[in-house]
Amino acid sequence: MGRPPEGLGTEKEAFAYHPPGIIARLGHPLAKAKQIPLHVLMKEHFLIREPGSGTRNVFERRLTIHRLQAARTLQMDSNETIKQAVMTGMGIAWVSLHTIGWELEAKRLIVFDVDSLPVMRRWYIAHRTGKRLSPAAVAFRQFLLEEGALLLGQGPDKAQKPPRQKPIGKRPPANDARKGRLGAARGKA
Repeated sequence: MGRPPEGLGTEKEAFAYHPPGIIARLGHPLAKAKQIPLHVLMKEHFLIREPGSGTRNVFERRLTIHRLQAARTLQMDSNETIKQAVMTGMGIAWVSLHTIGWELEAKRLIVFDVDSLPVMRRWYIAHRTGKRLSPAAVAFRQFLLEEGALLLGQGPDKAQKPPRQKPIGKRPPANDARKGRLGAARGKA
């Protein structure tokens, strides 16, 4: 989860970075601009998630912090719908950069270089306090914490957080032992 619920008796542990950013179609007039002030983008048509979405909450908090308001918005209820709409030129969007790895590689979308972004948030693994986890859930939790520690720079190879504005679907360089373990886990070893 990007935002574990408060007041519901949950245990949460951060396991990876979760950077949101603003995306646009490849040919957007601001595609090559550097350090775009956030207020400049407020004139654009924003495609946003539904109320209650963690992505939308982070977006709205960011605008509140900067005392900004998007001129026009269109609400959509899935990341895939938003990505497709952005690719057709219907607007720009605030999304988790984890959701656009393929689109960046395929050069279907770009991430704006915005002066105050990305905001580096974290993904959490969470469960109800006192819940007894199944052996599969324990193994999955351990896997997320071990692999996430490498991405958070806390593991044995001290991998760093993702560089600013790089495709997020890719992992930081790893040592040979880690590559072998990940390759085997993905069936590629």
